[in-house]
Amino acid sequence: MIGLALGWTYFVKPTIDRWREANDHTASLEDQLEKAESLVNRRTSIEAERAAIERRLEPDDPTGAGSAIPAFLEHVQSLSEAAGFHPATLRYVRSDKYDAYAELRFELKARAPLKQLQDFLVRMAASTWYLRVQALSLNPREDGTIEAEFSLVGLVTKGGS
Repeated sequence: MIGLALGWTYFVKPTIDRWREANDHTASLEDQLEKAESLVNRRTSIEAERAAIERRLEPDDPTGAGSAIPAFLEHVQSLSEAAGFHPATLRYVRSDKYDAYAELRFELKARAPLKQLQDFLVRMAASTWYLRVQALSLNPREDGTIEAEFSLVGLVTKGGS
Protein backbone atom coordinates (compact mmCIF):
# COMPACT_ATOMS: atom_id res chain seq x y z
CA MET A 1 0.00 0.00 0.00
CA ILE A 2 2.82 2.38 0.90
CA GLY A 3 4.61 1.41 -2.29
CA LEU A 4 1.51 2.20 -4.29
CA ALA A 5 1.17 5.63 -2.62
CA LEU A 6 4.86 6.38 -3.17
CA GLY A 7 4.64 5.21 -6.78
CA TRP A 8 1.66 7.48 -7.38
CA THR A 9 3.29 10.48 -5.66
CA TYR A 10 6.74 10.19 -7.25
CA PHE A 11 6.07 8.66 -10.65
CA VAL A 12 2.51 8.65 -11.92
CA LYS A 13 1.25 12.07 -10.78
CA PRO A 14 4.39 13.98 -11.96
CA THR A 15 4.13 12.20 -15.30
CA ILE A 16 0.47 13.16 -15.68
CA ASP A 17 1.28 16.78 -14.67
CA ARG A 18 4.11 16.96 -17.22
CA TRP A 19 1.81 15.53 -19.88
CA ARG A 20 -0.86 18.17 -19.09
CA GLU A 21 1.74 20.96 -19.19
CA ALA A 22 3.04 19.67 -22.52
CA ASN A 23 -0.52 19.44 -23.85
CA ASP A 24 -1.28 23.03 -22.73
CA HIS A 25 1.99 24.25 -24.27
CA THR A 26 1.14 22.46 -27.52
CA ALA A 27 -2.30 24.09 -27.59
CA SER A 28 -0.70 27.50 -26.98
CA LEU A 29 1.78 26.95 -29.80
CA GLU A 30 -1.05 25.84 -32.12
CA ASP A 31 -2.92 29.07 -31.34
CA GLN A 32 0.20 31.12 -32.07
CA LEU A 33 0.71 29.23 -35.32
CA GLU A 34 -2.90 29.86 -36.35
CA LYS A 35 -2.53 33.60 -35.67
CA ALA A 36 0.75 33.73 -37.60
CA GLU A 37 -0.82 31.89 -40.55
CA SER A 38 -3.72 34.34 -40.50
CA LEU A 39 -1.29 37.26 -40.74
CA VAL A 40 0.64 35.57 -43.54
CA ASN A 41 -2.62 34.97 -45.42
CA ARG A 42 -3.57 38.66 -44.97
CA ARG A 43 -0.18 39.89 -46.17
CA THR A 44 -1.28 40.71 -49.70
CA SER A 45 -4.36 42.60 -48.52
CA ILE A 46 -2.28 44.55 -45.96
CA GLU A 47 0.31 45.40 -48.62
CA ALA A 48 -2.45 46.48 -51.03
CA GLU A 49 -3.95 48.68 -48.31
CA ARG A 50 -0.60 50.31 -47.63
CA ALA A 51 0.01 50.86 -51.36
CA ALA A 52 -3.44 52.48 -51.70
CA ILE A 53 -2.60 54.89 -48.88
CA GLU A 54 0.75 55.75 -50.44
CA ARG A 55 -0.90 56.35 -53.85
CA ARG A 56 -3.41 58.71 -52.21
CA LEU A 57 -0.55 60.68 -50.67
CA GLU A 58 1.36 61.28 -53.88
CA PRO A 59 1.79 65.10 -54.04
CA ASP A 60 3.26 64.93 -57.55
CA ASP A 61 0.06 63.59 -59.08
CA PRO A 62 -0.73 66.33 -61.65
CA THR A 63 -4.42 65.44 -61.92
CA GLY A 64 -4.97 65.11 -58.20
CA ALA A 65 -7.12 62.07 -59.00
CA GLY A 66 -5.26 59.67 -56.76
CA SER A 67 -4.37 62.09 -54.02
CA ALA A 68 -6.13 63.07 -50.81
CA ILE A 69 -4.08 66.24 -50.39
CA PRO A 70 -5.86 68.33 -53.07
CA ALA A 71 -9.21 67.04 -51.79
CA PHE A 72 -8.44 68.17 -48.25
CA LEU A 73 -7.17 71.55 -49.46
CA GLU A 74 -10.32 72.03 -51.52
CA HIS A 75 -12.49 71.03 -48.55
CA VAL A 76 -10.78 73.50 -46.20
CA GLN A 77 -11.07 76.22 -48.85
CA SER A 78 -14.79 75.56 -49.24
CA LEU A 79 -15.30 75.64 -45.45
CA SER A 80 -13.55 79.00 -45.17
CA GLU A 81 -15.50 80.47 -48.08
CA ALA A 82 -18.78 79.23 -46.57
CA ALA A 83 -17.77 80.94 -43.32
CA GLY A 84 -17.21 84.20 -45.22
CA PHE A 85 -13.44 84.60 -45.47
CA HIS A 86 -10.59 83.65 -47.78
CA PRO A 87 -7.36 82.24 -46.33
CA ALA A 88 -4.22 84.28 -46.85
CA THR A 89 -2.29 81.01 -46.78
CA LEU A 90 -3.55 77.45 -47.14
CA ARG A 91 -0.89 74.85 -47.71
CA TYR A 92 0.00 71.21 -47.23
CA VAL A 93 2.82 70.76 -44.72
CA ARG A 94 3.58 67.04 -44.53
CA SER A 95 2.14 63.57 -44.08
CA ASP A 96 2.91 60.89 -41.52
CA LYS A 97 2.15 57.41 -42.84
CA TYR A 98 1.00 54.62 -40.55
CA ASP A 99 -0.21 51.09 -41.28
CA ALA A 100 -3.91 51.65 -41.97
CA TYR A 101 -4.02 55.43 -42.30
CA ALA A 102 -1.97 58.57 -42.73
CA GLU A 103 -2.07 61.95 -41.01
CA LEU A 104 -2.03 64.89 -43.39
CA ARG A 105 -0.90 68.19 -41.89
CA PHE A 106 -1.98 71.57 -43.24
CA GLU A 107 -1.46 75.22 -42.35
CA LEU A 108 -4.11 77.90 -42.72
CA LYS A 109 -3.54 81.62 -42.08
CA ALA A 110 -6.32 84.16 -42.32
CA ARG A 111 -7.53 87.54 -41.07
CA ALA A 112 -11.25 87.70 -40.40
CA PRO A 113 -13.80 88.76 -37.79
CA LEU A 114 -14.13 86.41 -34.82
CA LYS A 115 -17.66 85.40 -35.87
CA GLN A 116 -16.40 84.10 -39.24
CA LEU A 117 -13.57 82.16 -37.59
CA GLN A 118 -16.06 80.61 -35.18
CA ASP A 119 -18.31 79.71 -38.09
CA PHE A 120 -15.37 78.04 -39.84
CA LEU A 121 -14.58 75.96 -36.73
CA VAL A 122 -18.21 74.92 -36.31
CA ARG A 123 -18.46 73.92 -39.98
CA MET A 124 -15.23 71.94 -39.74
CA ALA A 125 -16.38 70.12 -36.60
CA ALA A 126 -19.75 69.31 -38.23
CA SER A 127 -18.09 68.04 -41.40
CA THR A 128 -18.01 64.33 -42.16
CA TRP A 129 -14.30 64.60 -42.96
CA TYR A 130 -11.83 63.75 -40.23
CA LEU A 131 -10.15 67.14 -40.06
CA ARG A 132 -9.27 68.68 -36.72
CA VAL A 133 -7.34 71.66 -35.33
CA GLN A 134 -4.05 70.64 -33.76
CA ALA A 135 -2.93 74.16 -32.83
CA LEU A 136 -4.45 77.61 -33.07
CA SER A 137 -2.95 81.06 -32.62
CA LEU A 138 -5.22 84.13 -32.46
CA ASN A 139 -3.98 87.74 -32.53
CA PRO A 140 -6.57 90.53 -32.30
CA ARG A 141 -6.09 93.57 -34.54
CA GLU A 142 -7.13 97.17 -33.96
CA ASP A 143 -9.55 97.05 -36.90
CA GLY A 144 -11.66 94.41 -35.06
CA THR A 145 -10.41 91.42 -37.04
CA ILE A 146 -8.45 88.47 -35.76
CA GLU A 147 -5.26 87.20 -37.33
CA ALA A 148 -5.51 83.42 -37.03
CA GLU A 149 -3.03 80.63 -37.71
CA PHE A 150 -4.41 77.08 -37.75
CA SER A 151 -2.44 73.86 -37.74
CA LEU A 152 -4.84 71.26 -39.13
CA VAL A 153 -4.60 67.46 -39.16
CA GLY A 154 -6.64 65.24 -41.45
CA LEU A 155 -6.76 61.46 -41.51
CA VAL A 156 -6.98 59.49 -44.70
CA THR A 157 -7.60 55.74 -44.69
CA LYS A 158 -7.67 53.00 -47.30
CA GLY A 159 -11.29 53.77 -48.12
CA GLY A 160 -10.90 57.50 -48.76
CA SER A 161 -10.77 60.84 -46.99
